[in-house]
Amino acid sequence: MDRISVFFPHIIFLFLLLVFYITMVIWVMISGVITVKIFFWYKRGHSVWPNSVWRMSQQTWERIIYSLISLIAVLIIGFYIVPWIFNGTFHPAPSDNWKEKIKKADAALIFGFGYGTDDRGKMIPEASNDFLYNLVKQQYTGRYLIVQEGVFLSAIRDSSKNMRNKYIRIRMHPHDPNKDVNTFKAASIAIGKMDSLNLKSAIVYAHSMQLKRAVADLRKIASRNTEWKDFEFIVPDISETPFPKKSAQGRTRGKVLYRAVELYVSRVRDTWCY
Repeated sequence: MDRISVFFPHIIFLFLLLVFYITMVIWVMISGVITVKIFFWYKRGHSVWPNSVWRMSQQTWERIIYSLISLIAVLIIGFYIVPWIFNGTFHPAPSDNWKEKIKKADAALIFGFGYGTDDRGKMIPEASNDFLYNLVKQQYTGRYLIVQEGVFLSAIRDSSKNMRNKYIRIRMHPHDPNKDVNTFKAASIAIGKMDSLNLKSAIVYAHSMQLKRAVADLRKIASRNTEWKDFEFIVPDISETPFPKKSAQGRTRGKVLYRAVELYVSRVRDTWCY
């Protein structure tokens, strides 16, 4: 990701929106046809709406229907068509020989993705964090896990004594439900933890739609410090990661909303604001 390419989704969105409005005559005609049908339906005595609704002129109805069509078009273009066009940009290519490199990695950095709460209001990890932790158990044979809170909860709930003894689990940062630590800030903290422990390489785990940005953030931060320029961040092959449907963070509950936030907001913020 670079400072120009992160705006490609916005450009395509505006282009498709322009195409929609260039064809405005067609949509106005469609609005007119729908209006005629509605009034025909009304005259046949099928209306369950109050009479005040029908006091509006046919032109007002056409404007309302056209506005609804426009709103639906904007939502479809923004949340479905553009993300579909850029679907291939979400998943980074795994590092060369990552299965061999992971054997020598000093640590695993695991970014949390959403979290839930139980009936007593206590924090629980939810599906995505459990998925990432279980994936680490299968792939990473090293000692250090530097994790965000959601994944840390998955780790401490692990009933396997062997796993509890195998890993040294380190929190990236304290959890504060009133303060959101974004991916870039978490990456900065994670590198600081690596530096303090004299760790030089790490395998990076994050939600499959977040991983590319997380790795880009880590490499960007490391490149700014001469002492960190030799740090290596290894990208594993992570399959489709589940979404935490009951997450306390609304943007992480489903694919449609999250990928839009990732494309239009998160990538631009991490590229331009830090």
